[in-house]
Amino acid sequence: MLRDRIVCGVKDIRTQRRLLSETTLDFKKALETAKAMETAAKHSKDLQNVTQDMRLAQNQTVNKLSQAPRHKNQGVNNLKGRCYRCGSKEHKAHECKHIETACYNCKTKGHLSSVCQKPKQHGNSRQGKQVNKGHRTNELGTNETQDEALESGALENVSVEYDLFTLTKKPIKPFTTQVQVEGKMITMEIDTGAAVTVMSKAEFDKHWPDGKLPLNGTNAFLRTYTGERVEVYGQCDVKVTGKDKEAILPLLVIPGEHSTLLGRNWLLKIPVDWGPLKQVTEESVENVVERHSEVFAEGLGQIKGYKAKLYLKQQATPRYVKARSVPFSLQEGVEKELERLQQQNIISSVCFSEWATPIVPVGKTDGSIRICGDYKVTFNQCVKVDKYPLPHIEDLFAKLAGGKRFSKLDMSHAYQQVELDEVSKGFTTISTQKGLIVYNRLPFGISSSPGIFQRTMDNLTQGLPGVVSYLDDILVTGSSENEHAENLKTLLKR
Repeated sequence: MLRDRIVCGVKDIRTQRRLLSETTLDFKKALETAKAMETAAKHSKDLQNVTQDMRLAQNQTVNKLSQAPRHKNQGVNNLKGRCYRCGSKEHKAHECKHIETACYNCKTKGHLSSVCQKPKQHGNSRQGKQVNKGHRTNELGTNETQDEALESGALENVSVEYDLFTLTKKPIKPFTTQVQVEGKMITMEIDTGAAVTVMSKAEFDKHWPDGKLPLNGTNAFLRTYTGERVEVYGQCDVKVTGKDKEAILPLLVIPGEHSTLLGRNWLLKIPVDWGPLKQVTEESVENVVERHSEVFAEGLGQIKGYKAKLYLKQQATPRYVKARSVPFSLQEGVEKELERLQQQNIISSVCFSEWATPIVPVGKTDGSIRICGDYKVTFNQCVKVDKYPLPHIEDLFAKLAGGKRFSKLDMSHAYQQVELDEVSKGFTTISTQKGLIVYNRLPFGISSSPGIFQRTMDNLTQGLPGVVSYLDDILVTGSSENEHAENLKTLLKR
């Protein structure tokens, strides 16, 4: 039918859905509906194009204000009598130190972007910034022209604008360091987002009163986020001493009583000792571990105040299976492992038992032998399995949310740190080439062991902030270095 050919042949999926949704559809109605949908789609597209053009025009108008280069782009006429490489009046082009400097605008060597004659690349300009009012920070905004001036050391020759942003709300403890300036130790806030190093006039006068350190004029100027220009009292070149290095660097002085910002122009020249910023965590964690050295000592530990109990099913009868023969090549290793376990009081020899489970020796990568009871043929058929659930990974991640520092503790011989009660010991009897032996600690291979151990660990870590456990693995976290160390200390005390 012609109606069906229209429905099946239409390319627009929305039109096809509309046709299929009609309960009574003939050829005439299908044709009218398809034409109406086609006309509506065309008009909608035209309307979107008009709206898009309007938005584009608006964006171009705004961008013309916000993206305009704030540094002075000196044209050919403005460079008369100046060095065409950097714009300075102090030297000729052949004497300029920027002969090998690459322009950030056109990528060509031999001049700075502030005097580049090619059209400015808008991609190099900063786009409009979104201000998060939820933080407090003192930041000197950056752009490529600023970084170029910093790396070249041309702050005194080229007029470059440096944005100064002050966003206020909740104070955040800054990272500070001591820097020797003109023989004085000055506390500075490390700010890798700051283009230049800035000191307030009040701070400057406190260290160098009565004009002992004269201020000179500068071509650099600052502007706030909202566009207001910040007065710069001046600039002075100061002797800065770092670790095994000295340099003469520019210091900008501004009004007010702000903290001194250590900007990138100094960080590029003087190495800063970042050790104190990292050492707090490392030392505190090391101290915590050292104060609880008994937890990390060699040997078998024991979870205090808890004994595991194994339960039998109703009408369960004891199962006794004789010892299996051990391959001759493994006999010596099995004997050594049994001796080791007996010395650590993990196992004890007995003369009689209603229960007996054969062993399965398993070779390890280091050449030693692990002894496991084959409990699936004996006790596991009679035990009431502890079905305590293991935690889901999603639940563990939820408890770790917000953590920034982590420590992982792996319990050695985990199950064997849990002591068995007297009745349960008899259920674990193994038959070996050296006779009957019972376990004093929770052995591997019993169906209830994972549930028993997970319940024990959850009870042990209950109420501890930033601590989660999955069987023998414990993870400790904290939102800061100090909180992480404190959570670790609380766990080790318990």
